[in-house]
Amino acid sequence: MRRLVIALAMLGAIAVLTVVVTKRGETPSSRTPESAAPRETSDRAADETAAEPLSQQHDACSVATEDGSSIEKVTVDNPFGSVRVTGGDSAVSVTKRIYLPDDAGQEVLPKNLPVEVRSETTPEGEYKVEVVPIEDTDLLDVIAVDLKVSVPAATPVEVTVTSGEARVSGFAAKVTVHGQAGKVTVSDCSGGVTASTTVGDVEIADAVGEIKANTSSGALFLDNVEGEITARTMSGMANVDAERADKLIVGSMNGLIDVKVRSPFSGQMEVRSMSGDIVVAIPASSNCRVRTATNTGPISCTLPLSAVERAGPNVSGRLGGGKGYVEVTNNSGAIAVKPLK
Repeated sequence: MRRLVIALAMLGAIAVLTVVVTKRGETPSSRTPESAAPRETSDRAADETAAEPLSQQHDACSVATEDGSSIEKVTVDNPFGSVRVTGGDSAVSVTKRIYLPDDAGQEVLPKNLPVEVRSETTPEGEYKVEVVPIEDTDLLDVIAVDLKVSVPAATPVEVTVTSGEARVSGFAAKVTVHGQAGKVTVSDCSGGVTASTTVGDVEIADAVGEIKANTSSGALFLDNVEGEITARTMSGMANVDAERADKLIVGSMNGLIDVKVRSPFSGQMEVRSMSGDIVVAIPASSNCRVRTATNTGPISCTLPLSAVERAGPNVSGRLGGGKGYVEVTNNSGAIAVKPLK
Protein backbone atom coordinates (compact mmCIF):
# COMPACT_ATOMS: atom_id res chain seq x y z
CA MET A 1 0.00 0.00 0.00
CA ARG A 2 1.16 3.45 -0.79
CA ARG A 3 -0.08 6.70 0.65
CA LEU A 4 0.08 10.02 -1.06
CA VAL A 5 -0.81 13.12 0.91
CA ILE A 6 -0.94 16.45 -0.87
CA ALA A 7 -1.58 19.71 0.95
CA LEU A 8 -2.35 22.81 -1.05
CA ALA A 9 -2.61 26.32 0.42
CA MET A 10 -4.54 29.01 -1.40
CA LEU A 11 -6.66 32.03 -0.30
CA GLY A 12 -5.78 31.38 3.36
CA ALA A 13 -7.75 28.09 3.63
CA ILE A 14 -6.62 24.49 3.42
CA ALA A 15 -8.04 21.74 1.26
CA VAL A 16 -6.58 18.33 1.96
CA LEU A 17 -6.62 15.35 -0.36
CA THR A 18 -5.60 12.00 1.10
CA VAL A 19 -5.14 9.08 -1.27
CA VAL A 20 -5.03 5.44 -0.31
CA VAL A 21 -4.60 2.82 -3.04
CA THR A 22 -5.15 -0.73 -1.82
CA LYS A 23 -4.05 -3.77 -3.82
CA ARG A 24 -5.44 -7.21 -3.38
CA GLY A 25 -3.75 -9.14 -0.62
CA GLU A 26 -3.25 -6.22 1.76
CA THR A 27 -4.76 -6.59 5.23
CA PRO A 28 -7.31 -4.12 6.60
CA SER A 29 -4.96 -3.29 9.47
CA SER A 30 -2.44 -1.92 6.99
CA ARG A 31 -4.84 0.72 5.73
CA THR A 32 -5.00 4.29 6.98
CA PRO A 33 -7.63 4.55 9.77
CA GLU A 34 -10.62 6.71 8.92
CA SER A 35 -9.93 8.86 11.97
CA ALA A 36 -6.35 9.60 10.95
CA ALA A 37 -5.82 13.31 10.40
CA PRO A 38 -4.43 14.45 7.02
CA ARG A 39 -0.72 15.37 7.11
CA GLU A 40 0.66 18.50 5.54
CA THR A 41 3.66 18.09 3.27
CA SER A 42 6.42 20.57 2.68
CA ASP A 43 7.29 21.89 -0.78
CA ARG A 44 10.32 19.61 -0.74
CA ALA A 45 8.20 16.56 0.10
CA ALA A 46 5.76 17.46 -2.64
CA ASP A 47 8.63 17.62 -5.12
CA GLU A 48 9.86 14.21 -3.99
CA THR A 49 6.43 12.63 -4.70
CA ALA A 50 6.81 13.60 -8.34
CA ALA A 51 9.30 10.76 -8.65
CA GLU A 52 6.80 8.20 -7.37
CA PRO A 53 5.51 5.56 -9.83
CA LEU A 54 2.90 6.55 -12.39
CA SER A 55 0.10 4.70 -10.57
CA GLN A 56 0.33 7.16 -7.69
CA GLN A 57 0.47 10.16 -9.97
CA HIS A 58 -2.70 9.14 -11.82
CA ASP A 59 -4.38 8.61 -8.45
CA ALA A 60 -3.79 12.21 -7.42
CA CYS A 61 -6.05 15.13 -8.18
CA SER A 62 -5.87 18.84 -7.47
CA VAL A 63 -8.31 20.16 -4.90
CA ALA A 64 -9.11 23.84 -5.21
CA THR A 65 -8.64 25.78 -1.98
CA GLU A 66 -11.55 27.95 -1.04
CA ASP A 67 -12.63 29.83 2.04
CA GLY A 68 -15.96 28.52 3.28
CA SER A 69 -17.69 31.83 2.63
CA SER A 70 -16.88 31.65 -1.10
CA ILE A 71 -18.58 28.28 -1.67
CA GLU A 72 -22.25 28.50 -2.67
CA LYS A 73 -22.87 24.78 -3.17
CA VAL A 74 -21.04 21.44 -3.14
CA THR A 75 -21.78 18.65 -5.62
CA VAL A 76 -20.26 15.17 -5.46
CA ASP A 77 -20.71 12.64 -8.26
CA ASN A 78 -19.30 9.12 -7.90
CA PRO A 79 -20.38 6.33 -10.28
CA PHE A 80 -17.80 3.89 -8.88
CA GLY A 81 -18.44 3.56 -5.14
CA SER A 82 -19.65 5.10 -1.92
CA VAL A 83 -19.70 8.72 -0.75
CA ARG A 84 -19.66 10.13 2.75
CA VAL A 85 -20.11 13.88 3.24
CA THR A 86 -19.95 15.61 6.62
CA GLY A 87 -20.49 19.19 7.64
CA GLY A 88 -17.45 20.79 9.22
CA ASP A 89 -15.67 24.11 9.54
CA SER A 90 -14.43 26.39 6.75
CA ALA A 91 -11.83 23.93 5.46
CA VAL A 92 -12.57 21.69 2.48
CA SER A 93 -11.10 18.19 2.34
CA VAL A 94 -11.53 15.23 0.00
CA THR A 95 -10.25 11.75 0.78
CA LYS A 96 -10.42 8.96 -1.77
CA ARG A 97 -9.67 5.26 -1.65
CA ILE A 98 -9.33 3.28 -4.88
CA TYR A 99 -9.35 -0.48 -4.55
CA LEU A 100 -10.67 -3.77 -5.90
CA PRO A 101 -13.49 -5.40 -3.93
CA ASP A 102 -13.29 -8.99 -2.74
CA ASP A 103 -15.39 -10.25 -5.66
CA ALA A 104 -13.05 -8.81 -8.31
CA GLY A 105 -11.54 -12.24 -9.03
CA GLN A 106 -7.89 -12.24 -10.12
CA GLU A 107 -7.83 -8.61 -11.23
CA VAL A 108 -5.09 -6.37 -9.84
CA LEU A 109 -4.72 -2.61 -9.87
CA PRO A 110 -2.46 -1.45 -12.71
CA LYS A 111 0.06 1.36 -12.32
CA ASN A 112 -1.98 3.52 -14.69
CA LEU A 113 -5.38 3.70 -12.99
CA PRO A 114 -8.39 3.96 -15.34
CA VAL A 115 -10.21 6.52 -13.14
CA GLU A 116 -9.37 9.78 -11.47
CA VAL A 117 -10.99 12.16 -9.04
CA ARG A 118 -11.40 15.71 -10.26
CA SER A 119 -12.42 18.76 -8.29
CA GLU A 120 -12.91 22.39 -9.17
CA THR A 121 -14.65 25.53 -8.06
CA THR A 122 -16.77 27.16 -10.75
CA PRO A 123 -17.01 30.94 -11.22
CA GLU A 124 -20.49 30.70 -9.69
CA GLY A 125 -19.02 29.33 -6.46
CA GLU A 126 -20.01 25.68 -6.93
CA TYR A 127 -17.44 23.24 -5.59
CA LYS A 128 -17.57 20.08 -7.75
CA VAL A 129 -16.03 16.70 -6.98
CA GLU A 130 -16.44 13.89 -9.50
CA VAL A 131 -14.95 10.50 -10.29
CA VAL A 132 -14.42 10.07 -14.03
CA PRO A 133 -13.06 7.24 -16.23
CA ILE A 134 -9.95 8.15 -18.21
CA GLU A 135 -9.44 4.83 -19.99
CA ASP A 136 -11.85 2.38 -21.61
CA THR A 137 -11.04 -0.93 -19.93
CA ASP A 138 -12.85 -3.91 -18.43
CA LEU A 139 -11.38 -2.90 -15.07
CA LEU A 140 -14.02 -0.16 -14.89
CA ASP A 141 -16.58 -2.90 -14.22
CA VAL A 142 -14.91 -3.95 -10.96
CA ILE A 143 -12.83 -1.04 -9.65
CA ALA A 144 -14.20 0.79 -6.59
CA VAL A 145 -13.65 4.38 -5.51
CA ASP A 146 -14.84 5.59 -2.09
CA LEU A 147 -14.95 9.31 -1.28
CA LYS A 148 -15.02 11.17 2.04
CA VAL A 149 -15.73 14.87 1.76
CA SER A 150 -15.85 17.52 4.48
CA VAL A 151 -17.24 20.97 3.70
CA PRO A 152 -18.69 23.90 5.67
CA ALA A 153 -21.90 22.87 7.45
CA ALA A 154 -23.83 25.88 6.15
CA THR A 155 -23.25 24.90 2.50
CA PRO A 156 -25.96 23.19 0.40
CA VAL A 157 -24.87 19.72 -0.74
CA GLU A 158 -25.92 17.51 -3.65
CA VAL A 159 -24.60 13.94 -3.90
CA THR A 160 -25.05 11.48 -6.78
CA VAL A 161 -24.05 7.83 -6.40
CA THR A 162 -24.53 5.14 -9.05
CA SER A 163 -23.47 2.01 -7.20
CA GLY A 164 -22.66 2.32 -3.53
CA GLU A 165 -23.83 3.79 -0.25
CA ALA A 166 -24.34 7.51 0.29
CA ARG A 167 -24.11 9.04 3.79
CA VAL A 168 -24.57 12.73 4.58
CA SER A 169 -24.63 14.28 8.05
CA GLY A 170 -24.26 17.50 9.97
CA PHE A 171 -25.63 20.22 7.68
CA ALA A 172 -27.67 23.35 8.32
CA ALA A 173 -28.37 23.82 4.59
CA LYS A 174 -30.36 21.86 2.00
CA VAL A 175 -29.15 18.31 1.38
CA THR A 176 -29.99 16.39 -1.82
CA VAL A 177 -28.93 12.78 -2.42
CA HIS A 178 -29.55 10.74 -5.60
CA GLY A 179 -28.77 7.02 -5.62
CA GLN A 180 -29.33 4.20 -8.08
CA ALA A 181 -28.24 1.01 -6.33
CA GLY A 182 -27.38 1.39 -2.69
CA LYS A 183 -28.53 2.64 0.68
CA VAL A 184 -28.97 6.37 1.35
CA THR A 185 -28.55 7.70 4.91
CA VAL A 186 -29.00 11.31 5.99
CA SER A 187 -28.81 12.51 9.60
CA ASP A 188 -28.55 15.65 11.72
CA CYS A 189 -29.62 18.10 9.01
CA SER A 190 -31.75 21.18 9.62
CA GLY A 191 -32.04 22.76 6.18
CA GLY A 192 -34.32 20.25 4.48
CA VAL A 193 -33.56 16.88 2.86
CA THR A 194 -34.35 15.22 -0.47
CA ALA A 195 -33.11 11.63 -0.58
CA SER A 196 -33.91 9.05 -3.26
CA THR A 197 -32.61 5.82 -4.69
CA THR A 198 -33.83 3.35 -7.27
CA VAL A 199 -32.89 0.16 -5.41
CA GLY A 200 -32.09 0.38 -1.72
CA ASP A 201 -33.31 1.70 1.61
CA VAL A 202 -33.54 5.38 2.54
CA GLU A 203 -32.95 6.42 6.15
CA ILE A 204 -33.40 9.98 7.43
CA ALA A 205 -32.97 10.83 11.11
CA ASP A 206 -32.92 14.02 13.18
CA ALA A 207 -33.89 16.25 10.26
CA VAL A 208 -35.92 19.46 10.05
CA GLY A 209 -37.49 21.28 7.09
CA GLU A 210 -38.97 20.03 3.85
CA ILE A 211 -38.16 16.32 3.84
CA LYS A 212 -38.63 14.04 0.84
CA ALA A 213 -37.72 10.34 0.77
CA ASN A 214 -38.27 8.09 -2.22
CA THR A 215 -37.23 4.63 -3.38
CA SER A 216 -38.54 2.38 -6.12
CA SER A 217 -37.55 -0.84 -4.36
CA GLY A 218 -36.62 -0.64 -0.72
CA ALA A 219 -37.75 0.49 2.71
CA LEU A 220 -38.10 4.02 4.10
CA PHE A 221 -37.13 4.84 7.69
CA LEU A 222 -37.71 8.40 8.91
CA ASP A 223 -37.02 9.02 12.59
CA ASN A 224 -37.32 12.22 14.63
CA VAL A 225 -38.18 14.37 11.62
CA GLU A 226 -40.03 17.70 11.60
CA GLY A 227 -41.64 19.85 8.94
CA GLU A 228 -43.31 19.01 5.63
CA ILE A 229 -42.67 15.33 5.01
CA THR A 230 -43.15 13.16 1.92
CA ALA A 231 -42.19 9.46 1.88
CA ARG A 232 -42.95 7.18 -1.06
CA THR A 233 -41.87 3.67 -2.03
CA MET A 234 -43.04 1.42 -4.85
CA SER A 235 -42.18 -1.82 -3.05
CA GLY A 236 -41.22 -1.86 0.61
CA MET A 237 -42.29 -0.71 4.03
CA ALA A 238 -42.50 2.95 5.06
CA ASN A 239 -41.85 3.81 8.71
CA VAL A 240 -42.26 7.48 9.65
CA ASP A 241 -41.81 8.76 13.21
CA ALA A 242 -42.30 12.53 13.22
CA GLU A 243 -41.90 14.81 16.19
CA ARG A 244 -43.99 17.41 14.39
CA ALA A 245 -45.56 17.52 10.94
CA ASP A 246 -47.18 20.42 9.14
CA LYS A 247 -47.82 18.24 6.10
CA LEU A 248 -47.33 14.49 5.82
CA ILE A 249 -47.74 12.35 2.69
CA VAL A 250 -46.83 8.65 2.84
CA GLY A 251 -47.41 6.07 0.12
CA SER A 252 -46.47 2.51 -0.76
CA MET A 253 -47.62 0.31 -3.61
CA ASN A 254 -46.78 -2.84 -1.69
CA GLY A 255 -45.67 -2.86 1.93
CA LEU A 256 -46.51 -2.00 5.52
CA ILE A 257 -46.95 1.68 6.38
CA ASP A 258 -46.39 2.74 10.01
CA VAL A 259 -46.84 6.45 10.83
CA LYS A 260 -46.48 8.23 14.17
CA VAL A 261 -46.81 11.95 14.85
CA ARG A 262 -45.86 12.86 18.42
CA SER A 263 -47.11 16.46 18.64
CA PRO A 264 -50.83 17.25 18.36
CA PHE A 265 -51.60 17.24 14.66
CA SER A 266 -53.51 20.00 12.85
CA GLY A 267 -51.96 19.87 9.38
CA GLN A 268 -52.57 17.83 6.25
CA MET A 269 -51.94 14.06 6.20
CA GLU A 270 -52.47 11.59 3.37
CA VAL A 271 -51.49 7.95 3.81
CA ARG A 272 -52.15 5.58 0.91
CA SER A 273 -51.36 1.97 0.05
CA MET A 274 -52.32 -0.32 -2.81
CA SER A 275 -51.47 -3.54 -0.97
CA GLY A 276 -50.30 -3.66 2.62
CA ASP A 277 -51.47 -2.78 6.11
CA ILE A 278 -51.50 0.80 7.41
CA VAL A 279 -51.06 1.92 11.03
CA VAL A 280 -51.40 5.59 11.97
CA ALA A 281 -50.99 6.96 15.51
CA ILE A 282 -51.54 10.61 16.48
CA PRO A 283 -52.24 12.31 19.83
CA ALA A 284 -55.88 12.25 20.91
CA SER A 285 -55.55 16.01 21.48
CA SER A 286 -55.04 16.62 17.74
CA ASN A 287 -57.23 19.12 15.88
CA CYS A 288 -58.25 17.51 12.58
CA ARG A 289 -60.85 15.68 10.56
CA VAL A 290 -60.24 11.95 10.07
CA ARG A 291 -61.34 9.79 7.16
CA THR A 292 -60.52 6.13 6.53
CA ALA A 293 -61.47 4.06 3.48
CA THR A 294 -60.57 0.65 2.05
CA ASN A 295 -61.79 -1.53 -0.79
CA THR A 296 -60.74 -4.81 0.79
CA GLY A 297 -59.69 -5.13 4.41
CA PRO A 298 -60.82 -4.30 7.96
CA ILE A 299 -60.68 -0.84 9.54
CA SER A 300 -60.05 -0.12 13.21
CA CYS A 301 -60.33 3.47 14.47
CA THR A 302 -59.97 3.95 18.22
CA LEU A 303 -59.48 7.73 18.22
CA PRO A 304 -62.02 9.63 20.37
CA LEU A 305 -63.81 11.05 17.33
CA SER A 306 -66.90 13.21 17.36
CA ALA A 307 -69.46 13.55 14.55
CA VAL A 308 -68.71 9.96 13.52
CA GLU A 309 -70.01 8.69 10.19
CA ARG A 310 -69.82 5.12 8.92
CA ALA A 311 -70.29 3.67 5.43
CA GLY A 312 -69.60 -0.05 5.51
CA PRO A 313 -66.14 -0.47 7.04
CA ASN A 314 -65.20 3.14 6.33
CA VAL A 315 -65.09 5.60 9.22
CA SER A 316 -64.88 9.39 9.40
CA GLY A 317 -65.08 11.90 12.22
CA ARG A 318 -63.43 14.83 13.95
CA LEU A 319 -60.86 15.49 16.66
CA GLY A 320 -61.14 18.86 18.38
CA GLY A 321 -62.36 21.57 16.03
CA GLY A 322 -61.32 19.69 12.88
CA LYS A 323 -58.78 22.25 11.66
CA GLY A 324 -56.54 19.85 9.72
CA TYR A 325 -57.29 16.55 8.09
CA VAL A 326 -56.05 12.95 8.12
CA GLU A 327 -57.00 10.73 5.18
CA VAL A 328 -56.02 7.06 5.25
CA THR A 329 -56.92 4.92 2.23
CA ASN A 330 -56.05 1.38 1.25
CA ASN A 331 -56.95 -0.67 -1.80
CA SER A 332 -56.22 -4.06 -0.27
CA GLY A 333 -55.18 -4.30 3.37
CA ALA A 334 -56.08 -3.42 6.93
CA ILE A 335 -56.20 0.10 8.41
CA ALA A 336 -55.64 0.96 12.08
CA VAL A 337 -55.89 4.55 13.31
CA LYS A 338 -55.27 4.99 17.01
CA PRO A 339 -54.21 7.41 19.75
CA LEU A 340 -50.47 7.74 20.27
CA LYS A 341 -49.37 6.27 23.58
